[in-house]
Amino acid sequence: MAIRDAVDATAARISKRAVVTSSREVGSMAGEAIPYIGAAVIVGATALELKDLCETLQDMGELQRAISPEAMPSEDEKTVCNQPIPTREELWESVKGSPKAAWQAARGAIPTLEEIKSFELPEMDWKGAWFTAVEGAGRALEATENGAGSAAAATKSAVAELLGKFSGDVSAEKEE
Repeated sequence: MAIRDAVDATAARISKRAVVTSSREVGSMAGEAIPYIGAAVIVGATALELKDLCETLQDMGELQRAISPEAMPSEDEKTVCNQPIPTREELWESVKGSPKAAWQAARGAIPTLEEIKSFELPEMDWKGAWFTAVEGAGRALEATENGAGSAAAATKSAVAELLGKFSGDVSAEKEE
């Protein structure tokens, strides 16, 4: 497979998966907020999100091997793809058994305010980025109505434009 074909195929798979994952994440939020039953929704949504992340890492590994055949699967791929997921019962029991420990584990998985403050963010044209994101989302929605292949192309184009806005590369702004 030619490198360009490998890149295009990988981008299409990842774009399609991103559309599904983002819809699933937003769609599951209300269910996650329901007492007790929400634990089952959280477990299911998390399992699907980890599956999507694993598939994305596998896609990136395949792409890397298309470019460098000697490349081996990354430790990240092995870690994410083998991440254990508790059952609804295990999750609920851990929260009931020790809410403090559950809270501390959740806090430990999220950056602290001090860590967030130390993030270095690039200078950005927010107005232009917002316009590009809205315009790209509209094209992706329109393309979704026309089929997943078109959605992948629209997502790829919107991402290129948005990355151009972030990096200040005006040549990437209108790749239609």
